[in-house]
Amino acid sequence: MVQPAPAAHVIVDDSGSSIAGCGGVVLLAALAGLILAIGNGSRVFTVIIGLVMLVALIGLTWAVLEMRRWAPLELHFSNWPLELGSTTSVHVIRRAKRSVPDADYTLEAELTCEESARYTVGTDTRTDTETVHRDRINVEGHLRDRTFEATFDLVIPHRRGAPSIDLGHNKIEWKLDIDVDELSRMMAKIDFTLIVVPVLDQRHQNIQDTPIGGAQ
Repeated sequence: MVQPAPAAHVIVDDSGSSIAGCGGVVLLAALAGLILAIGNGSRVFTVIIGLVMLVALIGLTWAVLEMRRWAPLELHFSNWPLELGSTTSVHVIRRAKRSVPDADYTLEAELTCEESARYTVGTDTRTDTETVHRDRINVEGHLRDRTFEATFDLVIPHRRGAPSIDLGHNKIEWKLDIDVDELSRMMAKIDFTLIVVPVLDQRHQNIQDTPIGGAQ
């Protein structure tokens, strides 16, 4: 496979270690609760806490197996930060820690821009969230020599969505979801948060909105 140009920015997924850490904490807390429930002779709480322990154990096992088989997924961006109207090459890499057969897999990517607004009505605080942009991309990836790779172009629109912001009551968040479930059945869709700056790509800097009532 042709090696891509050096990346301007790399994002590494750490969800596996996060899940393992959370699962371990929940498992220990549930174990303490189970001991107390058995000590107090409460069958109902014993069953409930036992189920919580089972779920935590499944999540912890999934994360440990995933980390033992695969290194974290990496996204290599040719340009960073992202600009409105820009096109950026994204190179996806995931390396296997054990021997795996060479194969081709389909990578599914989904770019979304969500706008959230939090406001108060009386004594209630509400949050409205709207997806203002969504784009799906399917691309063929190749697993060779224990390394999965796929490359695609990511287009940030200049007329839909807005730069990333995180204010007290308003938030605009760009996300890129990567899914290669055929590569690893335990690998669920992974969300990456992107940064889109308030800069218009130079290819669109001469674009002007048509005045109301003006010529089309």
